[in-house]
Amino acid sequence: MPVCQIRSIAKDILNQVRPRQHIPPLKVAIGLAVPSIEAWLLCGINPHVSEAAWINGVREGRLPYTKDSLKAEVYGTSHPSLLIETEAMRQARVSVLPWRYRYSSACFLTASVPCFGI
Repeated sequence: MPVCQIRSIAKDILNQVRPRQHIPPLKVAIGLAVPSIEAWLLCGINPHVSEAAWINGVREGRLPYTKDSLKAEVYGTSHPSLLIETEAMRQARVSVLPWRYRYSSACFLTASVPCFGI
């Protein structure tokens, strides 16, 4: 099910919930399973690593990428050391994650970010 559809369902359900007096409104968090954290890190950077690519690949009987290929793209090797993984996460937190939070609904599901047709 596409991310936009999941967000739409959550919004519809919240619209049916009665307001709670003296209590803040309910908030919804939606988690998405990805093949690996590396897929999430590449979301919005590599156009071939996306929900649409995965859905099409499954439909056609061929996966568009593997965990090893994602690791190789992110870390430069399919079997990175903990030090290499840790450094990649630090760099992502500083440079990639703030950008992704603002612009990519495929990676972050927030009500304030519009859906870009996935």
